Amino acid sequence: MNFDYGAKTVVDTIVVQMKENFLGKDFFSLPETAAITELFEKARNGVAFYGKTKKLAGEKLKRLSLLPHFDQLITLLEVFQLLAQSDEAEILKAKPIASVSVLKEQQRIQKVYHFIEMNYQKEIDVNEVARLCQLTTAAFCRYFKKSTHHTFTDFLNHFRINQSKKVLMQDKTVTEACYESGFENISYFNKTFKRFTGENPSTFRKKHSVK
Repeated sequence: MNFDYGAKTVVDTIVVQMKENFLGKDFFSLPETAAITELFEKARNGVAFYGKTKKLAGEKLKRLSLLPHFDQLITLLEVFQLLAQSDEAEILKAKPIASVSVLKEQQRIQKVYHFIEMNYQKEIDVNEVARLCQLTTAAFCRYFKKSTHHTFTDFLNHFRINQSKKVLMQDKTVTEACYESGFENISYFNKTFKRFTGENPSTFRKKHSVK
């Protein structure tokens, strides 16, 4: 989901991946989900949202990674319903864009996301990820930046910071959050955490610790 269409400044991109039948093959055939099903059909061509819809959906998605799994699902459905009912939308293409080449690129980037999810707690070598995509390291870095608007290192660090937030919210120490989320250096972790969140991990921990 990309909410930066038409933006002229640096923005955050939130990626939410799911299988087409992630809620079962019949869920989106129900009358109650008809509007969402119609939204998905429109999205095949590309849809941009603006105004209050963009702001509200963006706020919900930013909180998504911090929620328990069940609440993530509920929030995601709320976002779908919000987008489905909104009139603050613009169709981007007149014809479907899901060509074979586009689908292949989607599969490639999904492979990278899955690799990060499975290995973020260990040292990740960009050369290894490039080989996974059957690209040279330089070509992979260009491809990843073009696809996500982030360097691979920034994307990986952002992912790890989101994981560290979950650890901190379990009332674990900053040191535990650092190493459990894949960082190898406390100083670098503190610096990176503040760059992405605007506050130190210790401050975040105090605000979100279990009372």
